[in-house]
This record gives sequence, structure tokens and C-alpha cells, in this order.
Amino acid sequence: MKINPTLVILLLLFLCHSAFSQIQNETYTDCDNNTESIHAVLGTGQSLIIASKGFDCSICMNQAPSIQTFAAAQPDVRVWGAMGFRYSSATPTCTGVNNWKNAYAWNDIFMFTDVNNDWRGQGYPTYYVFSAIDSQKVYEGPSFTAATDSALAHRKLINTTTSISTIQRDDCKLSVRQNMIALSCHSFHAEKLNFVLMNLSGQKIFEGVSENGSQISIPHEIVSGIYLLTVLNRNIPVVKGKIFMP
Repeated sequence: MKINPTLVILLLLFLCHSAFSQIQNETYTDCDNNTESIHAVLGTGQSLIIASKGFDCSICMNQAPSIQTFAAAQPDVRVWGAMGFRYSSATPTCTGVNNWKNAYAWNDIFMFTDVNNDWRGQGYPTYYVFSAIDSQKVYEGPSFTAATDSALAHRKLINTTTSISTIQRDDCKLSVRQNMIALSCHSFHAEKLNFVLMNLSGQKIFEGVSENGSQISIPHEIVSGIYLLTVLNRNIPVVKGKIFMP
């Protein structure tokens, strides 16, 4: 696969600030008792669009069909609908959610009542985009076109590179190929390196020791997605950041 150098450079720039700016995880439950969280969605490698919509917002209604069309056609982007009221102080209910879903066939959108106005922003509609590359918010605004462009651009970065990593030391190079993680550092050679892999929710999913100090095999059961990796030499981190496991 040919890698676009410009996309790789952009990817590295996005990663430079990722370690301390990850979006706080939020979990929501829809009217059918299905639950999704921001980190769980981003952990699959999908971009996330949160569409803040008012039941009484005419612009929101006019854009609703286009949003469903996009959500159905783009499996690499997850779309949420955070439902509220633009002009009323009434509390959004599942009755309103179900009426909207039936009116606009939002069958590919995860809808929930935004009772605390978490996503109201500056008004309705407001769109938020979060990138699976670094879990950062990469767009907030009223334009659905700008939101979709941003979501697809960040997803494309994942599709056009085989490795996503944040290197803590300039003399270390990390690479990922299938289920193998390899590390090389010029300033030292370790007989053993500890590899710790966590999901974006902070749960440890793998820990192992590389006996030759250079590479380690990750279990094939670990699904494709974005993970947090820490590599330690004598309990001192030499690499710490995000990787994409293909």
C-alpha cells in the first residue's frame, strides 16, 4: 500500500498533543436501553459525529434526511443524535425521540435525550467531531458539511498508514505490522522490554515481556482499533502513546 507522505506528516502533528488532551469519556443510553460511550466508539477506529438537534428547530428538521443518508453510507463514522429543544425549556423525552426517528428514518443514528444540554453548544444545530487518532475534538460548529469532511479526513488518515504512534524519545522508532509491535532505540539495548496495551477507557488488555528487547507478538483476539501503548525499560517508560492495531 502506498502511503501519502502529507497525510503521515499531518498524522504526526495531530499526535504531538494527544497524550494530555484526550476527550473526557461520556456514556449515554438511548430509549431502547442501548448504551454507547465516546471512548468505546473511538476505540473501534471510527470517527464520531455528535449532532445536537432541537425537536422544534426547522433547520434541524431540514438537515435530518441528509444526516441519515450519510450515517447509512459511512460505516467508518459513527453518528449520534443529542436531542433537545431550541425554543422550549421542556425536558426532552423518548416520545419526542421516537417521533423524530419515525419521521426521518434515523435508523443508523444513535439517539438520546440530551437532558443536561451537554451538546447544545451555541444553539441548534451544532455538530461536534471527535477523531479516533487522538481522541480530540476536531470540529465544532453549525455546518454538517464541514463536520462530515473533518470526520472523513481523520478516518482517511487511519486508512492510509499502517502505524500510529507517539514516540517519547527521539532515538526510538516504533512500528506495527499485523499483530507484531517492534521497537528499536539507538541509545540503548535492553534484554527485556515490558509492553503494556490499554484501551481508550484505561483498561489493561495485554501485558507482556519481550525477551530479545525488540519486538513482541500481540494476541490475535485483540480487535482492530486505537490503543494506548507503554513500553518500559527497567520500569522506565521509553515509549508512551497511541497506536493503531490493524
